Amino acid sequence: MEHKVFITYSWDDHQHKEWVRKLADDLEANGIETLLDVYALQPGDSITHFMNKSLEEAGKVVVVLTPNYRSRSLSQSGGVSYEQQIVSGEIMSGVERNKFIPIIRSGNFQGENCAIPPHFKGIYSINFKEDLDYNMSLNTLVRTIYNEPEFVKPERGSKPDFTKTNDYKRDEFTIDLNSDFSLRQSTEVFIDILSEISELRRNNSSYTLNYNIEQYSELHKELNALNLKRELTQEEVQRKNILREVLRPYYFNKGGNIYSQFDACINNIIDYSYQEYGYISSFKELAECIMNCLPLFSYEVKGKINNETGFDVFHKNGKWIYKIYINQEELKNLRGKVGVDSNLFLTTIAGLYTFDLSKETLLNQVIPKQAYSFMINIINKRVKDDDKEEYFRTGNWSIGIA
Repeated sequence: MEHKVFITYSWDDHQHKEWVRKLADDLEANGIETLLDVYALQPGDSITHFMNKSLEEAGKVVVVLTPNYRSRSLSQSGGVSYEQQIVSGEIMSGVERNKFIPIIRSGNFQGENCAIPPHFKGIYSINFKEDLDYNMSLNTLVRTIYNEPEFVKPERGSKPDFTKTNDYKRDEFTIDLNSDFSLRQSTEVFIDILSEISELRRNNSSYTLNYNIEQYSELHKELNALNLKRELTQEEVQRKNILREVLRPYYFNKGGNIYSQFDACINNIIDYSYQEYGYISSFKELAECIMNCLPLFSYEVKGKINNETGFDVFHKNGKWIYKIYINQEELKNLRGKVGVDSNLFLTTIAGLYTFDLSKETLLNQVIPKQAYSFMINIINKRVKDDDKEEYFRTGNWSIGIA
């Protein structure tokens, strides 16, 4: 009985009757027995008897609503009016409202050309008005009849232990990089990581950044495993030496391993260029800047790139130098801004500083190379950790022709 459905509707026109018949056929194809007049009634049969019997037998009643159905349900005669009286009587007698499933085929939910009669006001209706969405609406109807909702509320968990702080926040993150240290993750995932660690740094909370570097990370894990072994075979010693040689440019130098250097660059960019001085104004810009910084560890940029002009950037006091490249369009804008014709005059007479450059150049060139050069200068003991605040103040840097 539960999966037996009575379909009630108004005989608006031949096209509407055919649509209802197709709906019944589709329900039958989904294992649902349907009671429909065009299949059940023969000449001479009692329509009222069919209605009474169908309403009693059916576990669900699908009501196809149109403006004409509403109009006839409000009249004092006709089959729809009779059904309406029975439906209203069943609801009044305590029958669950969800036995009746209104589906709206045409018309509006309220106001002019309304399709919903008073006794179905406030009952959720399935929208069958758009033929292009028919299969989706049919799926909703079939699920409703079988009581198999598309979304099921998950099982409720237990109350959190509020005596523990930050248990709901993760404090370990993994950054996936290609072998040239360019980002392998999606930018969206990287932005999410940066937003979380920025919050942790603001609250002076600890966290761990892990790096999964394509090709090299697996080799590094293999080397670490060999380092932990007390006794090595001759083949393992040879393998260990090969691994150390391959990884030496990346993992072993006087400044520590590559992981700690990555950490330092990322954290300095967050602390100073993002939080302290505000050169970076969003997590998207922060991600872009760091994505331009990390690959600097894998190669040296030399010579002109894509018809760009090289400039030395130097601190006005300490003369700590790094190099950037500016495209011709930006050079033209800078020369026009200060009223000079040559790049030489631009930097010597006009006195060009990094804050005169575009935001794009700051994110792509200046801040990434500033962070990278600080790390190199720390390794070479040209600067001290105490110099950070001065080093990362972009306005303290001047630009000269390389």
